[in-house]
Amino acid sequence: MPYQSFRDLLEEVDEHELFARWKRCDATGSPPSPIGLLLLGSLRYMGRGLTFDDVEEYMAIDEETHRQFFHVFIRYGEIVLFPRYVVMPRAAIDFHTHRAEFTSGGLWGCGYSSDATNVVMW
Repeated sequence: MPYQSFRDLLEEVDEHELFARWKRCDATGSPPSPIGLLLLGSLRYMGRGLTFDDVEEYMAIDEETHRQFFHVFIRYGEIVLFPRYVVMPRAAIDFHTHRAEFTSGGLWGCGYSSDATNVVMW
């Protein structure tokens, strides 16, 4: 992910109400963990297959905090990112536009894949 894309995503996440708990102190008065590091940890968890224990070692933020943030980030992806970036074909021409790409990857007859199974095939 390009750095500017990360910064844009961070700005959106930082302003979204789902992440409000990471903007205030906890019950003991301790400040919240930096939301940028929590976001980076979630992206590394998904993109590199790290465990929350690994992310804890990299970010120096408890693995349980990362796990809780990750679950909220997945919800954010469902309600904000998915509708914005995942577009299903609406017409036959849309389907045929992508079909050649999938055929070259060995997925004959496939026109789209929203779960990225095609990546493994290539």
